[in-house]
Amino acid sequence: MKTNQQKSQKDHDCTKCKLIHCINLYGKGTEEMEGGEIYVLDYCLKNNEYTLCEGGGLLDALCQLLKEFKDFTFYELFYQCIRDLKASLFLLISGHYRGAIQLLRPVVENWLAGVYWDSKLAEFTENNEEYEKFRTEEKYEVSEKEWNEVFGNEKKSTKKRHLDQEFLSSWMMKREIIDGEYKQEINTMCGKLNKYLHPNFSTMDIKKAGREGYPAWVKYNKKEYEKCMGLFQDTATLLLNTLLQYLTIFPSPKMDDEEFLKEVLGPVIALKDIEKDSGRAVIHSKKLQQFIEDISPQQ
Repeated sequence: MKTNQQKSQKDHDCTKCKLIHCINLYGKGTEEMEGGEIYVLDYCLKNNEYTLCEGGGLLDALCQLLKEFKDFTFYELFYQCIRDLKASLFLLISGHYRGAIQLLRPVVENWLAGVYWDSKLAEFTENNEEYEKFRTEEKYEVSEKEWNEVFGNEKKSTKKRHLDQEFLSSWMMKREIIDGEYKQEINTMCGKLNKYLHPNFSTMDIKKAGREGYPAWVKYNKKEYEKCMGLFQDTATLLLNTLLQYLTIFPSPKMDDEEFLKEVLGPVIALKDIEKDSGRAVIHSKKLQQFIEDISPQQ
């Protein structure tokens, strides 16, 4: 026989908790567009502040394309990139702008690492053992030999030889996979993201929300949303461009299948029409804007 306490627990909706305000996802704060995550999300969607297609179309295209590369080394790292992008998007649409941006830096580094390992193993088959070390060791370090090949005497070999953005982009430029201009573009992008990883008051929520707000509530901020979505779209476009380039380089019937590409890239191209129909900005990234122009059917 169930006790009254058990019955009350069963009937209680945790997402609308009246006792613990910080987990009431539907709760409304003292100001409009402020409160629980689902309240803010619901408000924004109903009032045409944004649409889930702005990030969702990119994610769906990435998922569809990545399925074509299950046998490639970069698959595992790009898989994690897409998972982290989804988490970033979830935070973004629910008002956690700082947290959403913090997740984008590891996405960029995992993207670089995926291209790095795939390029290494394509060139030197004996490096399979090295990749297994990367997959199994808790704290993997680049070999001293390869570190010195990339940096020469610039950095002492005693420094922690992390497989980070600085090493990876330098390695790729050394192998002429990217040029100096593209490397600088990656460095600039990571520089923007780094401001959200380290103590930096200018990026903290309290600077924008003030001291009187309830710390656990979120609040829609149009300017912050657009900046964050721009960085999200920048990052997703890096992966999309890379996967399409791989489809071009490696023989694949999918690249010649117009219906497949139309289905996969359709939601991305459709962002132009969504922007026109909604009467507000939907594409917040110059990289994505250029990408859409490049893949759109010629009129």
